[in-house]
Amino acid sequence: MGYPQAVATDLNGTLTNGGSLSDDVQEALVELRSRGISPVLVTGRTRVHLERDFPDISSMFDAVVTEKRSGPRHHHCGPSATSEELDR
Repeated sequence: MGYPQAVATDLNGTLTNGGSLSDDVQEALVELRSRGISPVLVTGRTRVHLERDFPDISSMFDAVVTEKRSGPRHHHCGPSATSEELDR
């Protein structure tokens, strides 16, 4: 069995405590990437609400799945994402 290529996680109450990401969580996300594991955020928030409350969140994850009224929506994120990809 191989090692994981990605780790998907929720945000509220999983990575946040009191509405913010701790330094430990941010360091863990950096550590995942350094080991070649893509962090993926899956949240019930809409993209607008997510970015309002966590303006730098997209830079911490390689992909983000947000809620949209008609169902989930995927955004490619991370350092290599283009503005066109983030606008999809």
